[in-house]
Amino acid sequence: MTPVDGVSAPWKVVVFRKGATLAHFVVSNAGSMVSGKDFTFPADLVTAQAGKLA
Repeated sequence: MTPVDGVSAPWKVVVFRKGATLAHFVVSNAGSMVSGKDFTFPADLVTAQAGKLA
């Protein structure tokens, strides 16, 4: 959690390597900041982007 103006902001991070390429994705969810509920990381985003790496 990262506090922003006194409000905790949850973050999720994925880091992966494909060959010599290192990539990372950081996701935050504004609705989660308000509700305090957990959210899912969009794994399809990582899969799609990993497929584009040579």
